[in-house]
Amino acid sequence: MSVEDHGDDPDRPYGAEPLTAEERASFVATKACKGDWGPVFVYGSMLFPTAWSDLIGHLPEMKSATLRNYERRCFVTGGFAGLFANPGKSVVGMLVSGLLPKERLLLDAVIDDSFVLRDVTVEYTGD
Repeated sequence: MSVEDHGDDPDRPYGAEPLTAEERASFVATKACKGDWGPVFVYGSMLFPTAWSDLIGHLPEMKSATLRNYERRCFVTGGFAGLFANPGKSVVGMLVSGLLPKERLLLDAVIDDSFVLRDVTVEYTGD
């Protein structure tokens, strides 16, 4: 580590000893707890402001978006829907951003275990 290198923490003084593995893990965990974990595409019941108010106490930033090459299908056994890959189809929903980690964990907790979260590319479709 050079004298000008701060290592993993820019608040550490110049020339400070490198972080131990435990200190580094603590730093990474603390940093993750403070930031936005990225946007989430929602559809169905999570489009309603009351769902968000009940879950996290406020309405997060939401922008209309379209997920291409997927379709929404209702499950016969329940009152909810899932997304399935289907070329040429589209699903309209909202892109939610700015959730705090604790709010994202609450959202993840209310999603049924049979759902799998995936990284997808969506297109903004307005506002």
